[in-house]
Amino acid sequence: MTAGVLHPRPVADQTAHPADDSSRHSVKEKTLGLVLALCPVLRSRNSRRELLRVACGHREASPFPEEEVLRTRQELRTLLKSSGFSEGLPRPGDKPQAFEVRLIGELAKAAEDPDSYFTDFWARGVWVGSRDRRLPRTPAVFARKRKWRLGELDPVAQPEWRANYSSIATHSDQVLKQFKEEEARGFMSRTTLREALVAFGDTLSLAAIGAIEKKGESEEVRVIFDATRGVLTNYPIRVSVCGAM
Repeated sequence: MTAGVLHPRPVADQTAHPADDSSRHSVKEKTLGLVLALCPVLRSRNSRRELLRVACGHREASPFPEEEVLRTRQELRTLLKSSGFSEGLPRPGDKPQAFEVRLIGELAKAAEDPDSYFTDFWARGVWVGSRDRRLPRTPAVFARKRKWRLGELDPVAQPEWRANYSSIATHSDQVLKQFKEEEARGFMSRTTLREALVAFGDTLSLAAIGAIEKKGESEEVRVIFDATRGVLTNYPIRVSVCGAM
């Protein structure tokens, strides 16, 4: 989470929305009612216990029956449309997501959440920065950042592909297992060097990775991707606002 001091010259949001105040209030009240109506159908019938299970990572799937989730989702879309908002359906160019990003965005707009615009970035895929595409700013909140720990990258600098660190050899089986798990969850994808070269051309970088043992009885390791040494991936990433992480 990012925190900071308000910029001395805030810029007001001039974007108008067709929904009036009564419609917004209606959406808020009815949305809360739909969410509360789901609580009695929890598999354990204990909303507090289920919330704690989700927060502690003890739930691998939704605690709500699928049919109830689909019904509530459709009722939310109908409610939004009747109140002057979009139904929150995916749009052309959106990336596959594990969440109903557009629906979340419309509900945020109805709740007058000032950060609702972020779901537009989220739906299309959030970039981390590159030479060709800078990170966006929030000038109404943060002043511009002008200094970074990593200096400016020489325009003629060429990245070098790096070999993995020796710690990978010790934990290779566990790292491969974790990578396969992340691939199954959609966090990683498998490819060949030829396919990667065709897809990314001269922007392709092969970074060195290492593995650090986690404390405790777990066999999991923390995989480290070195995106600074040799490959120069981190240099073009420029967070453009002043704030404390």
